[in-house]
Amino acid sequence: MGAVILGAAVVVEVALTVHGVRTRSRQHRARAVARVVWCAGLLLVFGVGRLEWSPRYYALLLVSVLLAGHGLWALLRARSADEPLEPWRTIRTGTMVTLLMFAATLPAIVFPEYEPVPATGEYRVATVTRTYVDPSRRGVVTDDGRSRRLTVQFWFPDVHHDDAASSHALLVYSHGGAGLRTANASLFAELASHGKVVASIDHTHHSLYTTDTAGQTTWIDRTFWRELNQEDAREDRQGSLRFYRRWLEVRIDDLDFVIDHVLREAASTERATPYALVDGRRIGVMGHSLGGSAALGIGRTRDDISAVVALESPLLWDIEGVEAGEFVWNQNRYPVPMLHIYSDRSWGSLGEWPQYAANHALLQETDPTVVSMHLAGVGHFGLTDLALTSPLMTRLLDGWRSTRDRRSALEAVNEVTLEFVETHL
Repeated sequence: MGAVILGAAVVVEVALTVHGVRTRSRQHRARAVARVVWCAGLLLVFGVGRLEWSPRYYALLLVSVLLAGHGLWALLRARSADEPLEPWRTIRTGTMVTLLMFAATLPAIVFPEYEPVPATGEYRVATVTRTYVDPSRRGVVTDDGRSRRLTVQFWFPDVHHDDAASSHALLVYSHGGAGLRTANASLFAELASHGKVVASIDHTHHSLYTTDTAGQTTWIDRTFWRELNQEDAREDRQGSLRFYRRWLEVRIDDLDFVIDHVLREAASTERATPYALVDGRRIGVMGHSLGGSAALGIGRTRDDISAVVALESPLLWDIEGVEAGEFVWNQNRYPVPMLHIYSDRSWGSLGEWPQYAANHALLQETDPTVVSMHLAGVGHFGLTDLALTSPLMTRLLDGWRSTRDRRSALEAVNEVTLEFVETHL
């Protein structure tokens, strides 16, 4: 809708500019009327519900109101419509207003309205956010000396605890590098609608930003962001391994802390939603990209993990060192069932990218507990809800346009993940 609004604004402005150039006049009255009518029309569209009132339209409405106010002021001054003016001044005014409208509609273009993927399960889904403090870890990622703070959002079935206490599997999610805890919210809602409790972590300083329950926002650490962009396993395996270990230690410790915290709450006498629903004997971990690598890592370090779902994630924790310029891999069998979902970005390169060597070897597995799936027609971020929230950013980050309908792709991710989770949890 943002593109449609911008297109309409451009048409109006071009028409006013052409008219002003042809008549060599400022056209105060025509411009003023157009501004007022535009603002009134926009308010009407919001009023009848044709546009969803949301932050994506705040700048557009502000600019429209300001331009309408200026128009009313011009009308009250009753300037002559044919006041002479050099054509280039008319063109300059039209260009400036067009650029202003482009900037105002940009949020709606980048983040258009969309219909979320509907959950298919029998349960109504509830969600709640909590912020935890881990006093045992200080100065994590940064050297600020503060205790580690993690904000976690839960998706869970809205049921009476007396009827379903301690009977639902727990799944803990780790987002990708510079991601957000809501990265796969449609997947979380789908799992919760089928009776699962999902806890998604904002890894503080690893997430693009995180806002805790007190309203404090923390942005991504600049050093971590720089490392993400510098890392190149094909050119410097030793350097990449140092990065992998540092990043994964932070995230695996976060996953450990959250799982332990949830289990303690679930076992306490003062249990509250969603803790009371959790069956501590059925725990799975999930993640996208770097978050999936962390999930795969904790699958080796904890003995109470029963399943791992990795959305295009290399087995980075299994890299034990570098010898003769090549990664040395853990040869022990992976202890729990794994689901790997790949996009077109990596599927054709698993045998070429050094950090995916262990993933490529898994393609030869005949064990039914190791599942590798290629979701054709989408890129790396097409496996997340960013494909819906911002198709433009998804295309820019992936470097190409998906050939598969983004909604059907997410539905496929949800379907295969749910089947895997219900089989192994």
